[in-house]
Amino acid sequence: GLRRHGTAAGMPQSRGSLLRLVRMHLPRIFPLTGSSVSQPESDSSSCKGWREAVRSARVVYFGERHEQHEVLASQLAVLNEMHAGLEDVADSWLPKPSGKVAVVFEMFHRPRQQAILDAFLLDERGDADALDKQLDSVGRVGFRTKHYGQLLLLARELGEVHTFAGFPPRRDADDSVKVAAKQGFARGLQAARQEGSLVLAGMLGADVEAAVCAPPCDEHYNFFETMFTGRDLNDTQNVSNDFRRIFPAQCVADAICAATVLERLCHGDKVLVILGCGHSDYGFSVPERVEMGLQALRQRSMDGEDAFQPSSQGDGSASWSLQDVQDAQRGPAQVEFIEHAEVGAVRITSRSSQEDERQPVLQRRGTEPRKVADFVCMYEA
Repeated sequence: GLRRHGTAAGMPQSRGSLLRLVRMHLPRIFPLTGSSVSQPESDSSSCKGWREAVRSARVVYFGERHEQHEVLASQLAVLNEMHAGLEDVADSWLPKPSGKVAVVFEMFHRPRQQAILDAFLLDERGDADALDKQLDSVGRVGFRTKHYGQLLLLARELGEVHTFAGFPPRRDADDSVKVAAKQGFARGLQAARQEGSLVLAGMLGADVEAAVCAPPCDEHYNFFETMFTGRDLNDTQNVSNDFRRIFPAQCVADAICAATVLERLCHGDKVLVILGCGHSDYGFSVPERVEMGLQALRQRSMDGEDAFQPSSQGDGSASWSLQDVQDAQRGPAQVEFIEHAEVGAVRITSRSSQEDERQPVLQRRGTEPRKVADFVCMYEA
């Protein structure tokens, strides 16, 4: 992994040095078939599967266990492969490819830190220490710059890659996720619009933003609760309610990240999303909300409108009804990722080699079961 080459403690400064290390690394990314991790006998056949998948994908969700160096090395390899495959984008109904990769991060806060990320990519002399101080000045919380900064450095080396803060701030009492934890999902969304982290209505219309911000469903909470309790995912008779208060905060963050991903897809970018696996496993959270936004755009197109312009029913800045969200008694309809598959979506999760290699499949009434991801990145604990 990259840690053995000395890049974990300090980011390499010479142009091209990180890219050379990335190309030397062989990620441990394996296909997930049903509930079993499939590890081919040869390294070359293992690489071929994920490489082909991410080259043609419009969006790749890389769910991580935070700050694991082997996971980071694999994320760098995936970014390099997506960049190398900029001409290999699968056909879809989305806008013409822009020729760029967008990396959307859970670790950076929108909108406060976006200008800092933009400036870092433009300044070839910018280093981790300076970036760390700038992020701290606007309220960085919880993640180490020298770890995730390697993805920023590789983006700068590659060119045609831009980076985006994808999650809301979570430092102050009036930040949207704090509001959601205290006052519920609807009030959290309202705070997100006020803080500027949720601006999708102005770009694509209130109808699309409302789809992305649909009320969370019980099936999602079922998965969310298992992350804390370790309960069998398919044992729905013993779901604890202990985490329902913090669940809306998770869902507000998911909606903001999904809106960011959808914005970039509608600009024609290929999108790599770096986030905790709890925000992408089984297709819940961010992938599901992106899908709902895509379905709203698809419906608009079927109605004879330009899918990528705000709906003719409004100017794009009108608010969807906060009362509608507050009064909603159930979450969105089951999402089957039919349209999402058409735009080319890949999900990667991360697991320690010490864990059981069998990943439980989520059984669902009347629909196909969900597997945790398409690929699993294995790392040594």
